[in-house]
Amino acid sequence: MSPSSNPKAAHLKNERPCVPKYGTLVEALRHAATEDPERLYINMLDTKNEEHRVTFTEMLAEAERWARFFVSRGIERGATIALLLPTSQEVLGAFYGAQMAGGTPVPLPYPLALGNADAYVLGFEHIVASANPTLLITTEQYKEAGLVLLRGIDKNEDSVVIAAEIEDAPECHFPDISPTDLALVQYTSGPVGVPTGVELSHGNILANVLGLGQALSLSRDDVALNWVPLVQDMGLVGGLFTSLYWRCPLHVMPPQSFLMHPHRWLKNIADYGVTLSVAPNFAYQLCVRRVRDKHLDGLDLSRWRLALNGAETVYPQSVQAFCDKLAGTKFFPSTMLPTYGLAENTLATAIPSLDNTYTTARHPEDASREVVSVGGPLAGQELAILDEQGKVVSEGELGEIAVRGPCKMRGYRNNQSATDRAIRNDWLHTGDIGFITGGRLFITDRKKEMIIKMGRNYYPDDIEQIIGSCESVDCGPVVAFALNNSDSGTEDLVIVAEIAVTDEEENKRITTALNTHLLDLLGIRADTIHLVAPGTLATGVSQSARRTQIRERTQSGEK
Repeated sequence: MSPSSNPKAAHLKNERPCVPKYGTLVEALRHAATEDPERLYINMLDTKNEEHRVTFTEMLAEAERWARFFVSRGIERGATIALLLPTSQEVLGAFYGAQMAGGTPVPLPYPLALGNADAYVLGFEHIVASANPTLLITTEQYKEAGLVLLRGIDKNEDSVVIAAEIEDAPECHFPDISPTDLALVQYTSGPVGVPTGVELSHGNILANVLGLGQALSLSRDDVALNWVPLVQDMGLVGGLFTSLYWRCPLHVMPPQSFLMHPHRWLKNIADYGVTLSVAPNFAYQLCVRRVRDKHLDGLDLSRWRLALNGAETVYPQSVQAFCDKLAGTKFFPSTMLPTYGLAENTLATAIPSLDNTYTTARHPEDASREVVSVGGPLAGQELAILDEQGKVVSEGELGEIAVRGPCKMRGYRNNQSATDRAIRNDWLHTGDIGFITGGRLFITDRKKEMIIKMGRNYYPDDIEQIIGSCESVDCGPVVAFALNNSDSGTEDLVIVAEIAVTDEEENKRITTALNTHLLDLLGIRADTIHLVAPGTLATGVSQSARRTQIRERTQSGEK
């Protein structure tokens, strides 16, 4: 990495060439199946930790089976295909098969065993309207919900396909696809607000996994393990596609297995000789809190050389506590790699160098805050800190983080105004605030109001509308925002709602009802719900300004 010509400018550029050896993910899969036919690609573990192993040859065969089916259904080039399936050989086959047939997969998060699953699926209405899929592939369990979703965009019943029921189609010709073709539309969480589908090309993805692998010195000798859902960018790009490109086996745990038994993550890392695993910051903190000494007895984590920590704020306390917790397992502190990524830049955006993994610095405007570095840009990419006028600030000064290079998204699907706000003068404006010093990027805050909870993104507008739509509660104005929580290693979701409160028992009922409704439609609960008297929330200001005011009052301890 080399800084810009002005050594005092908050600008980093990685001059290393970024030239992927494959043009598309389909080409990468075909090469892997030809050159390493029996090599393990992915091992999907169930909640009992039982294996389902898939080789590159088997993955290609499953993808071609799905591609023939899509061609037989008359899928047109560029058509979107929504996938609402659990982690399985079928969903991966449908994903690659959609690409092979010239379509664009749109993965949707499959419900966990929480809340009202049908209501959760029906909450994808706005995403489905934006993506406008030709087909929705799902399970028998969600067939009816899928039909409701597709009727909303004037599709017939044949547009919902049950994955287990597809029949083999005859051999056919597959269209040629290029690096500039769409490979994926990645939607952020949020069922009721204006959805933002990030459009990524094959070239975007391959540039990212190449740069990521170069930065991490990946090779066929590496072994990866993920529990992050494959529908998220961290699971898809950081797991599935990276393992495809670099031919390192990928073991995948169900998210619920980790959340219920975090020690299983560490045990699987030891048992499979894992060298690479990624997780949001809260996961490392959860291990500190819930993994017992007995779980660590005899555990050998000496092969684990890459513990990527990203997707949300990285807390120095969490990093240190995790390293201390695992001191007797041959886990080395240099293994911990705080990183920075975002879906709009495919995934990886900044990563530390392996010979000098990370450091901390004091916040430029609040010396009491310690901030963790996340490294520098990947091959072919640039990072800069910009002021309100879009000019690069000096080193050590706060500003908005911007990135440009081959991983930058094509844009937001069917949302040109949002695209124009995000991409200006070829720079992707991330909405995150930080500074650069000593050749490293530090992230301090978010300019945008996105709430990041356990590594997933949520829009406050969505949460506020969901709370307001709870039929069993007569709710007035609502604000939702996040507060950092270093104890849990993630952000707390705080909701403040105006309610004509009567007594303590009614308070409890209302709080329970609101959290149940939020769980049904969004899959999360609030950490804190403050019920306040009518007229308490600020009036005469924008909703964004109201959130800021209430957040600041809450932080200061004001009621």
